[in-house]
Amino acid sequence: MTPQQYQAKRRLLGSQKSVARSLGIGSRTLQRREAGDVSLLPENILALNGLAVTQVRRPNKKPGRKKK
Repeated sequence: MTPQQYQAKRRLLGSQKSVARSLGIGSRTLQRREAGDVSLLPENILALNGLAVTQVRRPNKKPGRKKK
C-alpha cells in the first residue's frame, strides 16, 4: 500500500485526528505515514483495514420514529 492509498482509506473513515485516536496513535504519526516520511509497516495497514471493518456510522434518526 502506498502512502496515497493509506490516506485515501483514512479519508473514508474520518479526519486524521479521529482516526489517529481510534488507532491509538498521535495525529502527527498519521500525518507522517500519509506523507511517506515513515515506512508503512504491515501492522499499520492491517490496523487501518481492521478499523474500516469495525467502524460503524450511526444513523441520524432512530428507526421507527416518525415526525408528527
